[in-house]
Order: sequence, then structure tokens, then C-alpha cells
Amino acid sequence: MSTGHNDIGYRVNAASKLLRSRMAQEAAAHDLTAQQAAVLLTLSLSGETEPTITAIATHMGMDRPTMTGVVDRLIRDGWVFTVPNPADGRSKLLRPTKCSRSVTPLLAEASGRIGLEAVGGLQRGEIDTLGRLLDTVIANLGDAPHTEAGRS
Repeated sequence: MSTGHNDIGYRVNAASKLLRSRMAQEAAAHDLTAQQAAVLLTLSLSGETEPTITAIATHMGMDRPTMTGVVDRLIRDGWVFTVPNPADGRSKLLRPTKCSRSVTPLLAEASGRIGLEAVGGLQRGEIDTLGRLLDTVIANLGDAPHTEAGRS
């Protein structure tokens, strides 16, 4: 097993870090962190459905306490607000403010542009294949039982 730059884990992690870094730069132009921008984009993609903080945390692969901190800062800065969840009084639904609805198209455009830059030089079929391969990697790791090192 390779542990150097030819390792798939290294490559996926390096690409992920670069994508996050580029998105962080775009988000900073709007006084947002990359995590905050991701929440706003997730909220904009939810359509008519108002997600809970837990639902967004799950979608983004974050734990609830971390997501609560991100959402608290978004509320403080006027990007979102919460309303009681009529289906579950213990949770709240997130709603975007007018301000966030005006910036999310800009964030979505930036995300799309960064994604296109990332696959620049690849043919359409290669991009489709890369997407399918990454979906398989994600599914494999998401479905795999977690084991301690050296144990199975």
C-alpha cells in the first residue's frame, strides 16, 4: 500500500482541501466562512422545504454542535433566522433572510466556476467517469464498518 503522493487518500484529500480553500476565498468576499456559505447554499437548494439544523448538519457531514455554532453566527450576522418546527417542538427550522437570498446565486455561481476549473482539461466522459468513481468511493467509505487500525 502506498503512503506517498500516489495514494488515493492523499489525492482526494488534496483536491478537497484546494476546493474548500477556493470556496473560502469566494465566501470571504461576502464576509462569510466556507462553512457558512455551504449552509446558505444547502438552504437555497432545499426549495420550499425548510430544513432543521440537524438535517443540514447531516447533509454536510458535520456534528450538530459544530453546525449550531455556524448557524448561530449566521443568525447573529443576519443571514438566516429560525422558526419553531411545527412537527417537532424540540427543533427549529431555518429560513434564509432577504440578504442571504441575494448572495446565494453569487455563491452558487462561484461554486460552479470552481468545479469547472477543477475539471478543466478533462473530456465530458472523463468528468462523468470521475463523478461515478468518486460516488463509489464515497459509498464504499460511508457503508464500510469502521475498525481500529490493525483490527478487522
